[in-house]
Amino acid sequence: MLEKRRSKLVVLLNLIIIQTILAGIGETEFTGRLLSLVLFGVTILLIIRSVLKKNTLLLIVFLFMGSYSFIPITYYFFDQYFSFYTQCYESPLIFFTTQLLLLFYSFLYYFLKIYDLNPQIVIKLKPNLTGYVITLGFVVAIILSRVSGDSILDSGSYSGVTSTRSFVPIEYALMFIPLSYIYSSNKFQRILLYIVTLLFCIKYMLYGGRVALIEVFLVFFILKFQHEWSMKKSLIYVAILGISMLFYGVVRSDLVGAKFTTESIDFNSANAGEVYYSSMRILYFIKHNILTTTDRITAFFLYLSSPFALSLWLPPLANLSSYLKTQYPVGGGGLAPIYIYAFLSYPGVILLGYAIGKIFSYITKFSEINIKSVYVILAVTMVPRWFAYYPSQLIKLCLYEVIAYVLLNSLNTLLRKKYHHNL
Repeated sequence: MLEKRRSKLVVLLNLIIIQTILAGIGETEFTGRLLSLVLFGVTILLIIRSVLKKNTLLLIVFLFMGSYSFIPITYYFFDQYFSFYTQCYESPLIFFTTQLLLLFYSFLYYFLKIYDLNPQIVIKLKPNLTGYVITLGFVVAIILSRVSGDSILDSGSYSGVTSTRSFVPIEYALMFIPLSYIYSSNKFQRILLYIVTLLFCIKYMLYGGRVALIEVFLVFFILKFQHEWSMKKSLIYVAILGISMLFYGVVRSDLVGAKFTTESIDFNSANAGEVYYSSMRILYFIKHNILTTTDRITAFFLYLSSPFALSLWLPPLANLSSYLKTQYPVGGGGLAPIYIYAFLSYPGVILLGYAIGKIFSYITKFSEINIKSVYVILAVTMVPRWFAYYPSQLIKLCLYEVIAYVLLNSLNTLLRKKYHHNL
């Protein structure tokens, strides 16, 4: 154990030295290529560690997160620009974005403990009929509720979808699906949950969404299949899901006249590039003092307050991914380490690496359902959302999930006491 810790420390120190030297030199063709190779190398190391431990869940997560390391590779080696927007484009900012992403990966690598897959682990659920009915009822209510915007059936394409909000955003169903599974007590209840979840996915797709499909897959993979499926079987299903999402991206762009050409598929697989540009845009704001120090501090406290206030009530700085979007158009999203850097500078990026390392270390070894595991389950489920869109879900939906779990358990205990008292 001590030897492994030392080897990880050696890797971390070498990465810090390399990053310090490259930052001191600044961006050149050589340093850009070297930095992008180091980032890609750390991603490969995380993937290799997952494979050696036969840890399919983390392999899937790192394959997703690692897709963003291809952006600087294509830029510095093949001179290929990655976004449809150029207003905030500055080559040194691509270099800086890559530096911050590498800093995050470096500390994630060090603090991460990947455990061997144990097929004997059976996650002990917490059967609770009251909790099951309430959580499943919320998912059904979200499915049946009227959404304020048009679906792709009405608008003809995803670009015409103006809103996905009913009484709550559609994706809030993702908070109740894992709880419903945790509270289920028999095969019938779980089958019913699978059917309701399928209906949720269909509705989500009707409004042009895709990312929730990955998150739903991760929910059931974490709670059931990660200890049952082989790595080969898991990756086959992931590949099928990924290809299906890619083709759906073509369909949603033009429901009537969709054409499956190389260009259209490339267009719909370009999300990573837009996320990278959105990250660069935030650094552009900081560099040119569009985001002042006061703004960054304010944005951080608004970020912390986001679970306690409706997003519609908060000022624009509460969501930097859409901040000044009219003046500086952007596709949306952004990498979590860059937003955390905007809030807390370099210490924030290091802290994020530590926190995510601890979360990822816990997710494949737990077998008991408790407050900690409920938080971690949703945090890992929401990786596609908080890592590549906005990190608010690390504290927002995850906190809501924990509160719902505590309240539903308390309600169940209260009802049982009342029932036994009446007897």
